[in-house]
Amino acid sequence: MSVGLDFDQMIALRDAQQAQLQDQAPWVRTNPQSILTGIQGKTVKVSTQPVALAKLDGITTGPLAQCVNWKAPSVSETTSISVTLAPVQLASNLAQPTGLRPFALVQFGTNGFLAAMEVDIGQGTQFTISGSSIFVVVGLELIPYSPNTATEMQIAGMLSYSRIQKSNAITRTRYIDNIHLGQGLGIVIPPFAKTVQWLPNDIVTLPSNTTLTFHDSQTNVTHSAFIPANTICPEIPISDDDFTVDVSVPVIMPPSTKSGRLVFQLNA
Repeated sequence: MSVGLDFDQMIALRDAQQAQLQDQAPWVRTNPQSILTGIQGKTVKVSTQPVALAKLDGITTGPLAQCVNWKAPSVSETTSISVTLAPVQLASNLAQPTGLRPFALVQFGTNGFLAAMEVDIGQGTQFTISGSSIFVVVGLELIPYSPNTATEMQIAGMLSYSRIQKSNAITRTRYIDNIHLGQGLGIVIPPFAKTVQWLPNDIVTLPSNTTLTFHDSQTNVTHSAFIPANTICPEIPISDDDFTVDVSVPVIMPPSTKSGRLVFQLNA
């Protein structure tokens, strides 16, 4: 009889403890309580015209459009925020040979502090950050050698509040359309960049040695990297005091042909 009573008492004690825990956390959900107070997803149209007055680190863009906006009323709602950005439709100039350069400016943080980073959208990107607020605007970079060509496209952005299982490589590309016009000098390194890779537009018919020179905020040289002709540039680490990078090639190269891009990895 005593064994039965002891067992019943144990069951009653367990039930009381579970009831107490249930009162403290009656349910669990992924989405924050204030999810309906912001813009959780939207498709916007962006264009290279008219040219925006403001420049992002020297990059001229068309008008920026907001596609995501969420700010929790309390830091208690700080959580993982997954962002998905992707092009939806090219609205005009479908056959334009110069290509498109869609990007996003992402601001996120907790308790009034917002960090900012620029990311390439390309064919679509997805990543996870943490915070209690996030704002995302998207736009198109102006292509210097076709500044009067108005190109439009639709970009979709959306949020979810669970960590994605597989993240894309998060990159920010700086395009250099003509090194000999000085476009390869003083390239500002994007926030959160960990490595960089130089990708020339034509490595076969226009091979050339290339030098990347890194500077701190006081224009002092911090380090450099030499990339021989006919080789693929490896990912070059970026140190904490690097602020800008110069790209230089021999002057003997044809003045209007040497171009390429610096691809910065933000999640290396």
